[in-house]
Amino acid sequence: MARVTVEDCLKIVPNRFELVLLAAKRARQLTHGHTTLLPMDNDKFTVIALREIESGMINIDELRAEFTKPVHEEVEEVEPAIIDVEARALLVEETLMPLGDVAEDGDDADDAESEDTDTDVGEDVSEDMEVDEEETFLPTDDFPGDMGLEEDEL
Repeated sequence: MARVTVEDCLKIVPNRFELVLLAAKRARQLTHGHTTLLPMDNDKFTVIALREIESGMINIDELRAEFTKPVHEEVEEVEPAIIDVEARALLVEETLMPLGDVAEDGDDADDAESEDTDTDVGEDVSEDMEVDEEETFLPTDDFPGDMGLEEDEL
């Protein structure tokens, strides 16, 4: 078994980086079942690929052409209309929930379950967007940060 050196292969492929790419491509081909042009001699596919390049048995131009082929990946196409509808629904959902309701939701988990079951499909969206006068977005009197301190004590 003759030892393959980079210097021997550089006579065929003058660029070291291209040599690495070509040898890796050929080694992948051998891994995927392509037949070897030289005897295996219990060598790994990378060594066989370099030996094939050194001996000139492999067509370098065909390997170079493999790099220009695009990699085909299955990409799921999503229609832009679906994305717009989902994005708008998320924006509306976030803007409709006042901050005062967040503190109340954590205390009454059972109430949330009963509210979810009472929804009608035909409800008007404008009814959901109306804000009661009693409903505030920020608590005014019972801010949890003051912990019962008077205004002059803060």
